[in-house]
Amino acid sequence: MLRTKEQYFEKLTEMKPNIYIGDEKVGRDDPRLRPGINVLSITFDLAQNPKYKKLATAKSKITNGTVNRWAHLPQDPYDLMEKQKLIRLGARRAGGCIQRCMGHDAISALSICTREIDDAKGTNYHERFVNFMKVYQENDLVGCCAQTDSKGDRVKRPSDQPDPDAYVHIVEKREDGIVVSGFKMSVTQAPYADEIFVIPTRALMENDKDYAVAFVVPGDQEGVKLVTRPVWHRQKDEDDAPPICRTGISDSVIIFDNVFVPNERVFMAGEWEFGRRLAMLFADSHRHSYSGCKPAVSDIL
Repeated sequence: MLRTKEQYFEKLTEMKPNIYIGDEKVGRDDPRLRPGINVLSITFDLAQNPKYKKLATAKSKITNGTVNRWAHLPQDPYDLMEKQKLIRLGARRAGGCIQRCMGHDAISALSICTREIDDAKGTNYHERFVNFMKVYQENDLVGCCAQTDSKGDRVKRPSDQPDPDAYVHIVEKREDGIVVSGFKMSVTQAPYADEIFVIPTRALMENDKDYAVAFVVPGDQEGVKLVTRPVWHRQKDEDDAPPICRTGISDSVIIFDNVFVPNERVFMAGEWEFGRRLAMLFADSHRHSYSGCKPAVSDIL
């Protein structure tokens, strides 16, 4: 299914309020988040526009159907070139960051690393990931990527931190899933994402194995709290705002307060040898995304 922006908006309003702006707990219909949502709407409009549909969509090898390119896993250099063109087009229309590349770069990294972990460890993370991707693509979902931990004392490794929550980590393993705690910093588009992908931020050692964790949870999962920097800091009417204020970026500190993640949504749980690999795969894909959005800013200038 290729969603319309109206369907995207509707789903956001149905999500449980877990966003905090200052001392307020707000829903995803808060007008201070609207400029960021307007940016994401561009990604849906392009996929619905016959003029851009070939660029903004792709044939999925997972569903065998047409999917939004933002939910597509690149298969060859052509896909990567089309992704770059789409980012440049979208960023020109948004007047800056198109934001949806975060989720795309996360799924690109996970598609590779889950297979590599399985090959080395005999796990079944890749099968779980592919099963999740069927749902993700069929419903044209928006994902954000929570990678950057607060890091605490930069001299100390994750397992040596005085506050273990300085890095997101596993606090309990159950037969049906894991429980995680900690927080991630500066997560772009988190307040208006359907799903939150979580991956490591650095190389890890065996003592850090509880910090070797990758998973995905709904944006309003129980125990997830978003401490959010809004696009607008004051309530205002979008219709009265100048055009430059109608799009923008909001980001969040995401708190994981003993969050349960079922096994089918867990893609790494203790495989510390692959922490660096997954972190760098995301970074490499994100640098490729930059090769589309940064020229777009130059186009505007």
